[in-house]
Amino acid sequence: GAQMKPALISGIIVLALTGGVGYYVGDVRPRNAVEHLQRQRKEALQEQQLRIHVASLLESLEGAQRLLAPTREADWLLQEVGRLAQESGVKIVSITPNAPKTANEFITLSVSVQLAAGYHQLGHFLGRIESYERLLQVDELNVTAQAGDAKAQARLIISAFDVPPLPVDRQPSG
Repeated sequence: GAQMKPALISGIIVLALTGGVGYYVGDVRPRNAVEHLQRQRKEALQEQQLRIHVASLLESLEGAQRLLAPTREADWLLQEVGRLAQESGVKIVSITPNAPKTANEFITLSVSVQLAAGYHQLGHFLGRIESYERLLQVDELNVTAQAGDAKAQARLIISAFDVPPLPVDRQPSG
């Protein structure tokens, strides 16, 4: 309704000022760029949690299933992260799978990644992770850069989720 208008207009102004949307970081000083990426990561995390919540509310598990990891093998995650990095122009220094963790009905698969990239590429990569067709989440992000460096070193943990199969006795009968 009428209340939407000011918010929409200020949103458009912000968009015009920031010159686009997503994780793009223009020519800002490294410290600001890092803060900017961290803030965007927080917002993306909140959005992800909302997506998980909505998915878990879905009547059909199929809807949620499409957001979850297709397999519990870490290879899938290693491969996809590698592909997204390559497409974003980000150089992977090292990537290691972590042991799967189970908490609140979810199994978390994660990989620890070390990257070398410009801020623009790093932002692009993070954007690709967050908008990936299945739920991928950036759980930790540490960015270090030398003053005057166009490139940064980043360490991050990327997670995917799965749910354990339903025990037979809990499945509806009939």
